[in-house]
Amino acid sequence: FRDFTSYELAKSWWPHLESQLELIPDALFSWTSKFRAARDVVKKEVLFLVGHPATHDYDEIRTDRPYLCLSGSSAPGRSGRSAPQQYAKLGGALKALGLPVIFVETCVWDGFLRDAGRLAGLPVVAHSGPVIGLGGLLAGAEVYITGRYHPSIMASTGGVPCVFLGSNSHKTSSVQELLGYPGIREYCSCPGDDDIVRI
Repeated sequence: FRDFTSYELAKSWWPHLESQLELIPDALFSWTSKFRAARDVVKKEVLFLVGHPATHDYDEIRTDRPYLCLSGSSAPGRSGRSAPQQYAKLGGALKALGLPVIFVETCVWDGFLRDAGRLAGLPVVAHSGPVIGLGGLLAGAEVYITGRYHPSIMASTGGVPCVFLGSNSHKTSSVQELLGYPGIREYCSCPGDDDIVRI
């Protein structure tokens, strides 16, 4: 099992198999050196993020200075709020802190970030980019705000702290436990105005 929560659940479901159950962190951690090397490349050349077909304009993206990354969650629609508008508000609030903010699609379900980017006037990196390049982008951020499991691992390989949004399971709380976060906290997968202030 890749995390403590899944491991403990399995032990409670199958106590007779406990001696055969094992906790093994996600294999993506073994790509640490790849993401760190990609981080250095992305800081010099943003075009390393462009996938095929090139669907986004990368002229506004600056990776040669400190920046923040923001992605979606596996459950942004559960709150009943409009995800593009709320993520645009969050992006705008983060931008007001003084660092560039980059929306990062992690899969096709993060497509709503394109609308959020337009509303907030912030750049969006497409999910079609090379996984090593996207991992390097996340591993080079100052902070990563996300409700995604594997992208948070990519960021952590560069020592990047994450602010976690909720997801469709225990994965964003369990990855915090796995990474040794001192206080495990999740914000709403589609942050409301109060969440945005706290984030």
